[in-house]
Amino acid sequence: MKAILARALLAIALVSCNDAYAQTRVYLLRGWFGVFSTGMDTVAEELQTKGIKAEAIGHLEWRSTASKIVDARAAGEKDRLVLIGHSQGANNV
Repeated sequence: MKAILARALLAIALVSCNDAYAQTRVYLLRGWFGVFSTGMDTVAEELQTKGIKAEAIGHLEWRSTASKIVDARAAGEKDRLVLIGHSQGANNV
C-alpha cells in the first residue's frame, strides 16, 4: 500500500513539473547496497527530462552530498532542495 501511495505521489509530482521548476535540485539516496532501490535512478532520469536537476546516489555518499549542498549554499545557490531516500537512504536523509 505504501509503495502504491509513493508511486501515485511521484506520478502527480512528475505530471505537475514543467520548466518553471527547473531551479529545483533533487537528491535521491538509494537503500542498502543499492540493489533494491535502482528505481531511484529511473526517477532521477524522469525528473531530468522535466528539466529538474536530479541525481541518484548511494546512501553512503550522504556526507559528501551534504558537503556539496553546504558549499553550494555558501556560494549563493538558491535552488529548491529536495532530499528523497529509500530504506537506509531515508535514514541518512
